[in-house]
Amino acid sequence: MKMSLIDIVMKINQYIPEIEPPSKRLDVFEKLKWTFFVLVLFFILGNIELFGMSSEALIRFEEIALILGASIGSVITLGIGPIVSASIITQLAVGGGLINLDLTNPIDRAKFQAIQRILTFFFVIVESFSFILVGGVQPDLNLFGNYWLGVVVLAIQLMIGGILIYYLDDFLSKYGIIPGVSLFILAGVSKQLVISLLNPGNGYLFKIIEGFLKWNPPLLISSGLVILITLIVFLIANYVSSLKIEVPLSIGQFKTQLIKWPISFLYTSNIPIILLFVLIANLNLWSSLLFVKAFGSYDNYLNLINQGKDLTLLQEISRFLGVFDGKRVVGGLLYYLSPPNLLQTGFEGVKTIIRLITYLIFLMAGSVLFAIFWVKNAGMDASSIARQIVRSGFSLPGMRQDPRVIERVLEKYIMPVTVMGAITVALLAYITDVFGGLVSGISLLLAITIAHNMYENIMKELMNIDSILEIVKNFLKRVK
Repeated sequence: MKMSLIDIVMKINQYIPEIEPPSKRLDVFEKLKWTFFVLVLFFILGNIELFGMSSEALIRFEEIALILGASIGSVITLGIGPIVSASIITQLAVGGGLINLDLTNPIDRAKFQAIQRILTFFFVIVESFSFILVGGVQPDLNLFGNYWLGVVVLAIQLMIGGILIYYLDDFLSKYGIIPGVSLFILAGVSKQLVISLLNPGNGYLFKIIEGFLKWNPPLLISSGLVILITLIVFLIANYVSSLKIEVPLSIGQFKTQLIKWPISFLYTSNIPIILLFVLIANLNLWSSLLFVKAFGSYDNYLNLINQGKDLTLLQEISRFLGVFDGKRVVGGLLYYLSPPNLLQTGFEGVKTIIRLITYLIFLMAGSVLFAIFWVKNAGMDASSIARQIVRSGFSLPGMRQDPRVIERVLEKYIMPVTVMGAITVALLAYITDVFGGLVSGISLLLAITIAHNMYENIMKELMNIDSILEIVKNFLKRVK
């Protein structure tokens, strides 16, 4: 009998170790304890440097590393990248109908998790080699002598780190208060926030103190604005994260309202802006590599332009996409799709106005398009949610238990909320990036929504009667 692809995946999955769930319900303090334990372990891993790595590392990777919970140059250089990649592809494959699975069915749910696990390990292997080959980290040729030997040694270390991150995420999904993916992002962004604020000498708080002591109004105002903008975006994002529309549901055709189906204002959360950010980061990465291939260096590029020499087709394409000075993009299409930081670079006339407009249009249009794409392909559209509600045995009060009826009602909310939420997230990211913040706009928004969800999880645990009884029981045991 011929085995299907899913059957092969399930067969392979049997040989992959898995963390067993707890044998009893854990109270909120137990979950917080394990969450803190994993957090400490995560920071320790982030400080273990790769053996045999050259001191040269690409600065352009640092921004994307922040939202992937990674630490460039350490064993967790890949961060949650493989997990996120596998999750997105699996979710889109199921939502788009490429893989026929009913996630409300426990058997199909197990198959979904097995596919995601296999894909994660696949991406761990692929990204380990890819990150080295594109120049993310480089082997020390003085130590290894042979380039490919160094690549293999570094890749093995990256794979070990990627697998450790996967199991820490899996452990927290069963024993922690929030998933590991969320915790690692929150930890990385929070660390950067503290460094940007309190780093002696370069921290914005110290810059404010220096501005007062030396009475330097420009330094005082610019540093204060960075902190103020971060605080304002934090408050706004925290507020909109709590906004939701609640659709009343009842069992069958009974009119008694039993539950409310929440539709969050940030319906797709930060996923659209993350996808857009990853797209921009990859375009910058490959364009910068193309620029190095075409011109060698920024100085060579300037010499060719100043001398008025004819450029090859490769050089013309590279120049059109982006010009890089070694650290950042300074010309080309990607330059106008990146934000000008007004507090750092100041106002540079027409060029700044054009960048402000093009970046805003690109950010908003891209965010809305990715939001609509995600809703339609991840099973979050009105039709999919309506079928999910009916399968759960619910309907709208006083109406037939028909998915078409529920779908017509949900259509009035889901798509408008999707678009408005995407625009709101894009605007908040735009404000932070353009006017300056302690971290980038997307990083800050990710940290805020994760922290908000963590707070809600803790409060739900504390308000749950079973959890309260478990806490009391454990307290009495400790007293005895």
